[in-house]
Amino acid sequence: MKTAVRINEIFYTIIFFSFAIFLFSCSNSSGAEIANLSDESLRTISDERENSILWTRELEAVRLTRNYKVNQMVSSKMSLFPEAISFANTQRNFIYPSLEGLGSLDTSAISSEMRSFLDKTCNAISKWNLSSVTMSSASEFSLILFKYDVERFWSLIYKKPFPEIIPPPPASSQEQSTENKMPEPEGIFSSWLYARPFFDESSIEVPVRFYSSEGSLDIVLYVETDSSFSVSQIEIVKMC
Repeated sequence: MKTAVRINEIFYTIIFFSFAIFLFSCSNSSGAEIANLSDESLRTISDERENSILWTRELEAVRLTRNYKVNQMVSSKMSLFPEAISFANTQRNFIYPSLEGLGSLDTSAISSEMRSFLDKTCNAISKWNLSSVTMSSASEFSLILFKYDVERFWSLIYKKPFPEIIPPPPASSQEQSTENKMPEPEGIFSSWLYARPFFDESSIEVPVRFYSSEGSLDIVLYVETDSSFSVSQIEIVKMC
């Protein structure tokens, strides 16, 4: 019995030492392989592994090359820094002021041609030279009613007679010398403002506020835009 136990102990001892020798030889071989790797071989392995990786498409690559120190939406006198850019949103719409009873002062939708026509029309109204307002052929009565209502409301609201306007001289008399030239008559209204227009298929509605020494006048100009610009109606909204 003792002999069998002794044989088992010898057997397990031999197996244990054989396994230990095997592990030691493997670790030495791996270490030898690592030690034999040069810088060039490591670089080659790294490049091969990098080239074998399938990279996704770079998102917003243009942001890496864009110069954020210059922005057309910001004055050149203002220095930009990361904190300011993070809070800024230059893609937002512009914020326009508004006046009570008139609306937003956003007139960006008015073309340069339309603005030129509106300036000419409002300049004629401000000088009360209504004969110079380009009305459509079937809407001249609207201009007569507008003239009558403004002059009547002026006396009722301001408790003063409507100012007397000296009509402009005829075209033939404008050829006189500079020394004898008559001064341009002062107008009823000193300035005006346009508000956001409203568009229709063949017309545009433009709210306008005129200012005078006595108060203000809010109107809406209905302008036809078919072939050429002309006023179809002048609506009085408020006079105060």
